[in-house]
Amino acid sequence: MFKKIIDKKIYNNFIENHSCGNALQSWEWGELKEKFGWQTERFGFFEKDKLIGAVQFLSHTFPKYSVVCCENKWALFKFFPWSLIFCRKVRDLFKKFPSGFKILYIPRGPVLDFKNENNLKYFLLEIKKIAKEKKADLIRIEPNVINELRIMNYELRNKLNQEENRSKINENFIIQNLKQNGFQKSKISYQPSDTMVVDLKKTEQEIWQKELNKDARYNIRLAERKGVKIREGENEKDVKEFYKLWQKTQLRQKISIRSEEYYKKLFSIFPKENVHLFLAQYQEKNIAGLILLTFGKKAIYLYAASDYNFHALAPTYFIVWKAILKAKEKGCEIFDFWGVAPEGAKKNHPWQGITTFKQKFCQAKRINYIGAWDFPMSWKYWIFIWLEKIKK
Repeated sequence: MFKKIIDKKIYNNFIENHSCGNALQSWEWGELKEKFGWQTERFGFFEKDKLIGAVQFLSHTFPKYSVVCCENKWALFKFFPWSLIFCRKVRDLFKKFPSGFKILYIPRGPVLDFKNENNLKYFLLEIKKIAKEKKADLIRIEPNVINELRIMNYELRNKLNQEENRSKINENFIIQNLKQNGFQKSKISYQPSDTMVVDLKKTEQEIWQKELNKDARYNIRLAERKGVKIREGENEKDVKEFYKLWQKTQLRQKISIRSEEYYKKLFSIFPKENVHLFLAQYQEKNIAGLILLTFGKKAIYLYAASDYNFHALAPTYFIVWKAILKAKEKGCEIFDFWGVAPEGAKKNHPWQGITTFKQKFCQAKRINYIGAWDFPMSWKYWIFIWLEKIKK
């Protein structure tokens, strides 16, 4: 039976304890997205009154024109010389859409046993029914399923036990089933397809010696010697201080960031025991920050920022180490660095710098997920993905 779940405790308990569960499928993540234009619904798959699968839908209707981005003609012009002509034609086409473009998105979900072919098929069928009822133009899912788990430290390969490998499911079987049910691989992923993780079941000394490389250990000691202090944020004022650092990082790295209100809502919606803000200080000045999100047995390095003027003090190394220790103290088993450049990426990849930094804390495991999968619900989908490519 597939039915709506309205009990937050039952839903979160299932997501937290499932091997394919993730914070992006948590009740709180849905509440956060609701504050910024998304609609949320949660459904469960019950077998004899036992919950065996769950999913959180995020749906959003892009207004007319906003998907096309035609107001900024010069942005399109840099991609195509004839875009000023084409822009009006596409805009006229979208005028025919009385309700814009609607997407039904499932980040790091659905959460179920992907090894069960019948359950997977039934689940996908129910998702399609709901999408049809909502008149969605696209279903996009990004399952929390590993495509490849590489042990970067070859000496540790034989020591990888079954528990550590529990989310490594037969990805070829899953991909085959997704294709058989009409889903196709998307070239656009909203969530990172590659990441690195630290095994927190190891002792603190083992993590220090075997996960961190010599550069990371040296810089952590350097920050301590130079007088850098790490404290946990306590209030909205601290969130504001983090945002100032985030803005400096944006200007330096030329990246897009969310509004200050987004981070305030993140801390107000998630329980205090699940979201942590770390601030690195030097002579009472905030010089680096990190947001750690914990859910179930996993800790996520969600956002990090710094003031490059204090780069020589190595505060970013020290703050990551403190976050790892905090996650271990809370009983987490995995520390997820939440996004790195794909293996073999070119040197000019935009994430290459941060990947080099993160790898200094993670000598063992690199994970590649199966990525995003689309099920087109209308002809608008083909225009939408074309425009996504342009925007990217």
